[in-house]
Amino acid sequence: MRFAKLPEHVAMTLDGNRRWADAHGIPRKLGIRYGIKKTEEIMYEWTSRFEKEFGVKPFSELTIHALTLQNMGRPKEQIDELMDAFVETFSVARLNKSYKNVRVIFGGERHLLREDLQMEMNLLETATKSFTKYKFNVCIAYDGLAEIERAVKLAKDFPYKDISAKDLMYFPEAKPIDLYIRTSGEKRLSNFMLYYIGYAEMFFVDSLAEDFTYDQFIEIMDEYANKRQRRFGK
Repeated sequence: MRFAKLPEHVAMTLDGNRRWADAHGIPRKLGIRYGIKKTEEIMYEWTSRFEKEFGVKPFSELTIHALTLQNMGRPKEQIDELMDAFVETFSVARLNKSYKNVRVIFGGERHLLREDLQMEMNLLETATKSFTKYKFNVCIAYDGLAEIERAVKLAKDFPYKDISAKDLMYFPEAKPIDLYIRTSGEKRLSNFMLYYIGYAEMFFVDSLAEDFTYDQFIEIMDEYANKRQRRFGK
């Protein structure tokens, strides 16, 4: 298989963790961990496999919707389970040398998160800051509309006139999103990366997050690269 043109920036909403856990008769908190594992599998294993099979990177930048601002309104027990899983995952990621060459960048309302989670996020960003092969943007306590409103407000009050709203986004270096994938059959953006996603090609798959496969990913990449025409309104 050959790819005429691959996306530079891919964004994903890996939806359906709780439904997957219910369907498999396991506690939802374990479903959360399986969902996080799927995210890592895509970022670290699928990219490596794609490079070996096709000789090119599938993308340069990946953005994942880890936790929405609206999710923060769930019962405290559920939020604590999520944060426990994130703390453990980020700590292991920082210490695991197989994660080299992937720069991790977090975006969202960090002040709403537990202090131990904020610390792990900061440590992981620092540990991967010099890596250049891939960028891995993680949206956590995030809402795309709130991000835009925040940036516009900051830009208005900023003392330097040459600062734009884009410079004050959570991901000021992010490229426009080329390809967006959402699992679980849901067909909406849920305020995800609104500033960046305007001309993205959209793909919605029925599989729940944990059941989303590498072969499905390849099919999407093939359709994006070889079958869809991007005209950008022209």
